[in-house]
Amino acid sequence: MGEKRRSDGSTAAGDQATPGEDRRITRLHDVAADLQSVSSKADVYDAVVDAAVEIVGFDWCALLVPVEGRFEVRRVSPATPAEVGERPLRVDEGVAGETYQRRESIIVVDESEHELASPTVDTFASGISVPLDDWGVLQGGSSTVGAFDESDREAAELLAGHACGALDRIERERDLAQYETVAESVNDLVYAVDEDGYFQFVNESQEAMTGYSREELLGEHVSVLIEEDSRAKARERIETLRESETRSVTFERTAVTADGEEIYCEDHMALLPAEDGEFRGTAGIVRDITDHKERQRQLRKKNDRLEQFASIVSHDLRNPLDVVKGRLSHLHHEMDSEHVDVAMESARRMEVLISELLALTRGDELVSDVDTVALVDLATTSWTHVETADARLNVEGDLVIRADASRTQELLGNLFRNALDHGPSDPDDELTITVGGLPDERGFFVADDGRGIPADEREKVFSAGFTSSGTGTGFGLAIVEGIADAHGWEVRLRRQGAFARRASRRRPAASGGGRPASTAGPRRRAVPPRRPAPIPCATERGPR
Repeated sequence: MGEKRRSDGSTAAGDQATPGEDRRITRLHDVAADLQSVSSKADVYDAVVDAAVEIVGFDWCALLVPVEGRFEVRRVSPATPAEVGERPLRVDEGVAGETYQRRESIIVVDESEHELASPTVDTFASGISVPLDDWGVLQGGSSTVGAFDESDREAAELLAGHACGALDRIERERDLAQYETVAESVNDLVYAVDEDGYFQFVNESQEAMTGYSREELLGEHVSVLIEEDSRAKARERIETLRESETRSVTFERTAVTADGEEIYCEDHMALLPAEDGEFRGTAGIVRDITDHKERQRQLRKKNDRLEQFASIVSHDLRNPLDVVKGRLSHLHHEMDSEHVDVAMESARRMEVLISELLALTRGDELVSDVDTVALVDLATTSWTHVETADARLNVEGDLVIRADASRTQELLGNLFRNALDHGPSDPDDELTITVGGLPDERGFFVADDGRGIPADEREKVFSAGFTSSGTGTGFGLAIVEGIADAHGWEVRLRRQGAFARRASRRRPAASGGGRPASTAGPRRRAVPPRRPAPIPCATERGPR
């Protein structure tokens, strides 16, 4: 038999646990068993504080948790000189702070002589402070100096260990419940597969996608859903993840439903965590993209038809039209007939129509060379390619934008022509078209003082083929909207005042939009009227 030294310097005979200590350990293990069925942190706190008083032997006990840099009292025994909700100390202050920061227990033999102890009441003479890992600190005290020894510390640490285990379990169960709630909120397949390819977890709502219930898939090999070629794809992606620091990978594959239907899927896959670096399996989300694939196929088919149509328009119609124009030009020189003039005007109209049809059908070519450009340069250049008659152009400010210059000139040209088609009601009035930056948001506007677009037609003007003018093709504003969309802009039609019509262009904030080039104040540039000119040569990208 040896002597067991207490922390106060006294000794106790024996180097083995006494019958009383054995009973205390047994009771603490009973508490641990009870904690396995506890489902809330609050119940854990209650059980731990009760056991600390009844089993460890504290006169009073408090459980502290870190909240916003301070300890908050969460539970106290009846005799504790503290109240739940108090935040008496910082997490790095006092005995509790030292215990929490160092994750080491502290026995205070005599608070009056301990350098860290600073009790707020006279009833505290000695005590034990035990860490609860990241959860906080368990503290017990006595009004007697030297009331606790190493066996009491060991008992308190054993209780704290049981408490941490229960709190960790409850936290994991809560996280798992949250993950399962998220997993069940979608109809995608959410899965976890072990290293041998057997399902360890699937969500219930995936049944709508696969046709298999959760019970039918759990424990089954992935081959029940995935054929060999797709499994080979998955194995390649797994090796990529294992050999790199990439956390996840997305790839397309196929799956076979319970009905034998093959569906196209997008698999977002990640490796399951493994502390030893060994492969433990994968987890991920699989989405059915069959409908998306079908839409892509239909879109490719439509684009092929549009390309064929564009080829016909560009060559099979334009070449005969050039012949017609050439013959009409000869007739115009040989005879003076209004019939020839009407036919020539119709041929020009057909040429414009062909160019605009090409611009509509070849939307993928609308924007290709985006750069910083000045709005004044775009507007004045576009103006020179429009039959402006007696109209006048004013450009306000020094706005610069990020745009494809050629396509934006085409956009402006179509807006100019539209304004000219809806000019002043009195033919003797001069039409003024103004281009400038928007005052309250990023973007620019095109406005005119013509008679405007009737209110009942404003919802239709961007529809291909719609026109209220006897000379329009009905494609101009549809082209405007297409070029705007290709830039990521938004187009809006406004009416301000009795005769003003404004087509405004705004780029969403995320894309940068237009911005003033300087703060020197607005500048107005007037471009004089230009007499009617021949229709410019059309290209596959439409008139410029």
